[in-house]
Amino acid sequence: MKIKDTVYGRQSRTMGQNWWMWLLMLGWLSGCGQQPGPVSQSNAKVTQAQKTPESKAEEVWYAYYLQGDKLGYMRQEQQTLVERGQTLVRTLADSRLKLQRQGQVAEVRLAFTTWETPSGALVRLHGEANLGPTPTLYHGRVNGDHLELETLVSGQGQSVHIPWPANAGGFFAIEQSLERSPMQTGQQRTLQKLEPIINELITVDLHAFAWEVTPLLQDSAELLRIDCTMKFADGNRLHSNLWTDRQGRTLKTYSLADRIESYRTTREQALSASPAARFDLALNTQIPLNRRLDNPHQADQIKYRVQWEDGNPAEMFSHGPSQRVQTLDDHIAEITVRRIRPETQSDGDWPISEPAAGEEFQTSNSLIQSDDPLLQQMAQQAVPGVRDPWQLATELEGFVHRKIERKNFSQAFASALDVARDLQGDCTEHAVLLAALCRARAVPTRVAIGLVYIDDDQPALAFHMWNEIYLHDRWIPLDATLGRGGIGGGHLKLAHTSLQGGSAYTSFLNVSRVMGRLKVDVMEVQ
Repeated sequence: MKIKDTVYGRQSRTMGQNWWMWLLMLGWLSGCGQQPGPVSQSNAKVTQAQKTPESKAEEVWYAYYLQGDKLGYMRQEQQTLVERGQTLVRTLADSRLKLQRQGQVAEVRLAFTTWETPSGALVRLHGEANLGPTPTLYHGRVNGDHLELETLVSGQGQSVHIPWPANAGGFFAIEQSLERSPMQTGQQRTLQKLEPIINELITVDLHAFAWEVTPLLQDSAELLRIDCTMKFADGNRLHSNLWTDRQGRTLKTYSLADRIESYRTTREQALSASPAARFDLALNTQIPLNRRLDNPHQADQIKYRVQWEDGNPAEMFSHGPSQRVQTLDDHIAEITVRRIRPETQSDGDWPISEPAAGEEFQTSNSLIQSDDPLLQQMAQQAVPGVRDPWQLATELEGFVHRKIERKNFSQAFASALDVARDLQGDCTEHAVLLAALCRARAVPTRVAIGLVYIDDDQPALAFHMWNEIYLHDRWIPLDATLGRGGIGGGHLKLAHTSLQGGSAYTSFLNVSRVMGRLKVDVMEVQ
C-alpha cells in the first residue's frame, strides 16, 4: 500500500522539511568569510555619540546561490565610531532569503549588528531572526569574562552567561580577521567567534592553500583558497571554502555541507530579480529507498543498511530504546528501528531503561512556551479529565494533528505560541505545539530530528521532526504530523533537543552533514 494519504502525499503537502536549517547554514557559511545577519533599524538604538562617526560607512553586497538558483542577498555595512571616547567598529548586515518547498516560497530575514574594538574584541550585539510569525530578538554585552546574552520570543526572555575569552570575536570575526591581516599560502590561523542564532562560542580553523583562478558571477580572478573548519561544543564540525583577494576581502564562499555559494557583488546584481526556482528543498533532498513498504508506521521493526560517504553513520544516528545502531565498517552501519510503547519489555542487549528526564524537558523556554496562559488553557481543554500519562500524550498527539488544519510550508520555524495562535505549518509546527501541550500537562517532552518514510511517486526518506515523551523509565516516540498514537519502524532518528537555548539549532547540524550524502536500503521488515 502506498503511503499517500493525509500526511505525506504531494497533494496534502504536510510533510515537514526543516528547510529553515539551510538558512542557518547560510549563517555558518558566511561566518567563513562574510556573516549574514544584521540588526533591523528598529533595534539599532544608538547614542548621539554614535551618530558622529570617525569614518564613512562602507557598504558591501553579497548574493547567495544554491545549485544555480538565487536564494537572496545580504547587505553588509561597516563603520568606525567614537562612543564615550572609545573607538568601536560597528558591523551590521541584513539578509533576505527565499527557498521553495513543494511549490511554496517562504522568505526569511536575518539581521545582526556587532560593536567591536578595532582589534576585533566583541563589546556588544543586537540581532533579529524572522523564522516564523514572531521574530526572535537577541541582545548581548560582554561583561568581564562573560557574555551576557538574552533571547526574546513573543515577550518571553531567556538569559545565559557564556564564558568569554578576551580575544573572542563576534559574528563577523572571520571576515574581520582576514581583512586586518590577509593570509598567505600555507598559513594557518585559529580564532574564536560567536555563532549567530545558536549563540555558541565556536573555534574556527583557517588553512590557506593556494592562489587559483576562481570563477565569479561576471568574470574570474586569481584568489587565495582558504579551507574553514568550524568546531562546535558537541563535537560537530562544518567545513567550507572561501576565496580572498590580496587585501583579504572574501569574494566567494562555498559550503561543503549544503553546497550553498555566496559571491561579493554589486548592489544591482544582489537585488536583481531571479528566474523561477528549479531547486525544491522538499523534493531534492529526499533519499531514495530500494523498496516500497506496506504500513511502515505501524511496523514492529525495520532494519536499514545506511552508507555515509563522509564517515561512519553510527556516529551520526542516535542510539536508544527505539533505535539500535551497529557499525559494519568505516562507512556502513546497520540501523534497526522498533515500535515501543509503555508495556514494551527489554530485549537482551537492547535495554529499554534510560536516565530520568532533566528539567529542560519539563519547563517552558523561548520556543516551547508551555507556561503561557493560552497554551495552558489549550492543554487543559484539549484533553479534560485525563490523568494517565500515555493516554494523555496520545490524545494530545491526535489533538495537534487535527487542530493544525492548514498544512503548509509557509513557516520557517514558529514557536509553540505562534502555532497555537495561527494553527498552521508543517512537521516543525506540529512538534513544537505537541511539546508545549505535553509539558503544560507535566509530561516531559523533547523534539526528535531525523528521517521519515514517505511514498510519493517513489519510496524515499525525507527530513522530519517529531516528539518523544518520557514515561516511567524510557523515551517513547510520538508524531503529531501522523497522529497515529505513536510510531513504528518508519523513522530514523539523528538527534533530539529540548529546544532550549542554542540546542534548539545545534541539533540540526547532523542533518546538514548527511544531506545528499546517504544511501539507505531497507533490509528487513517485521
